[in-house]
Amino acid sequence: MNLIQYISQADPEDKIVSKKNSPWNNAKNWYNEYGKVNKLADNKVTDENKHQYMSCLAGKGGKLEATGGWTAGLLKEAYDLTKKSVSSETRKRYGGIGNIFKDSAKDIVNNWKGLHYGLENRGKCINWLERKLP
Repeated sequence: MNLIQYISQADPEDKIVSKKNSPWNNAKNWYNEYGKVNKLADNKVTDENKHQYMSCLAGKGGKLEATGGWTAGLLKEAYDLTKKSVSSETRKRYGGIGNIFKDSAKDIVNNWKGLHYGLENRGKCINWLERKLP
């Protein structure tokens, strides 16, 4: 099963993160979903979707969850930058430190796109991923 197949069937009742849930339950559900999605996001194509989907879920919970999701995304990218920058093997694989920063910037943009969709729309996150907005 790939990431898109998983997402399309993961939340048929739109309850993983919802304004109907408590912030605590939303955070717990989001974290559990993050673990499941990370196991499926194994290449650059699905990495983009992973960032969009997880941020969309955070946005669906409302302003508090959106703020938490945005903060978690920024902290994760800071961690990734630190980890990747100190490894000469990783710098070589990315083609230099500039490309490591470029990759993190792309992830942050995808986080923002998903978060914005989740906050502004009532549809399921998979609907947005299928449309692939710019």
